[in-house]
Amino acid sequence: MNLSLDAFFNFHAFYIISVSLISLAIYAFASFRIDRLRQKRLIGLKRKHLDAPVDTETPLDEPEKQQRKIGQESIETRFSFLQKFLPIVFGVAWLSVVIIPYLTRVPAIHVSLVIGSISVLIGIAARPFIENIISGLVISFAQPIRIGDTVLINDYYGVIEDIKLTHSVINIWDWRRLVIPNSQMLSKEIINYSLNDHHLWAWIEFHVSADSNLEEIEEVAKKVAKSCEHYLDVEEPSFWVMGLEKDSIRCWLASWTDGPTTAWAMRAHMRSELAKYFRQKNIQFNMYNINQGVTPPPSETRSEVSAKQNVPN
Repeated sequence: MNLSLDAFFNFHAFYIISVSLISLAIYAFASFRIDRLRQKRLIGLKRKHLDAPVDTETPLDEPEKQQRKIGQESIETRFSFLQKFLPIVFGVAWLSVVIIPYLTRVPAIHVSLVIGSISVLIGIAARPFIENIISGLVISFAQPIRIGDTVLINDYYGVIEDIKLTHSVINIWDWRRLVIPNSQMLSKEIINYSLNDHHLWAWIEFHVSADSNLEEIEEVAKKVAKSCEHYLDVEEPSFWVMGLEKDSIRCWLASWTDGPTTAWAMRAHMRSELAKYFRQKNIQFNMYNINQGVTPPPSETRSEVSAKQNVPN
């Protein structure tokens, strides 16, 4: 009997010590990786050039410095929470593994009752909160969006200003703030203009009368694009006839620029200069169809493009 008790206690002591050592090793590695990732995010933010949604003078003093400070605080808050929450996660995981050999001594109905109660509590009361926190952590690690990225989400164009544990803040082009739960940030389709490459093909669409001289229109349109201060001279501006309507010809003008902010300014320049030239030459055109461009593939129709944009024409 004594030998049986000694063997029982020796086995369980060895089991608990082994689980504890493995848990501590995994915890130390996870904590180290989280700290390295935090430093990497801070260095990336420090090097990142933070643009406003639209090139304009703001009433704020040093807006880029303030934006960078908000971003640093956001990163520190998220990773600080993760570092504090990590011991709790590993503690619960350690306890769960340790008590596995003893569960056979507890009636199954009691175990089911406890697990069921916890599941109902989490599912009903804490589900939205937990979903948003988990989504915030996923965003921190996977980085589908980053602070300072220019994005189009839910038809709103703006810059990611802050990513908190439960929600993200987007500075829209007119300086309103759009607050979106992090769970939606992962489930929604987002156009990220800054994810891999900041260069953009700024384009506009316009209609001219059916009897217009297309060679003249193309020549002038390309000159207008080149005359913009934001024109990036890596390729000749492109001009396409995209459709032949009953009373008009639908045209596209596109040119490279070095970012979303300058693309906004370049589109405005191309629209205004073309409108001036058309009026000067008495060329009939449709102002209402000169719109913002977000470089859709040619397969998209005009209505599909318009549906994606919440910006003024």
